[in-house]
Amino acid sequence: MLRPIATALFAMAALPAQSDPISIKPGQAAVLVSYYELRGCQALAAPRLRLTQTATLGKATVVGSKHTISASGHCGHINAPVAQVIYRADKTGRERISWETRFQTRGRAPETGSADIIVLP
Repeated sequence: MLRPIATALFAMAALPAQSDPISIKPGQAAVLVSYYELRGCQALAAPRLRLTQTATLGKATVVGSKHTISASGHCGHINAPVAQVIYRADKTGRERISWETRFQTRGRAPETGSADIIVLP
């Protein structure tokens, strides 16, 4: 689970570890989670993201990209590096994907997250 947002550091997950599963169909793709890190109004490098439980009914991939983030306060919009887990469904069924995230400013301990996925016929 993600912890509350600190004012000096902002880390965001598009879909944090959820209780409701994500439903998709074979051939579809979904962004399971997106993380970025800000210190004040400055974008830091994207957090390190590693899959700890991989996909069996599809393919989960960690990708890096840049996104425009709508930061709170006086920062406005910031172009920040983002780390994401993208899932592409192949077969019907249910599975869980898990990951570990390491933020630059939160010490050495990683944070964990997961998503339950139902691939519908």
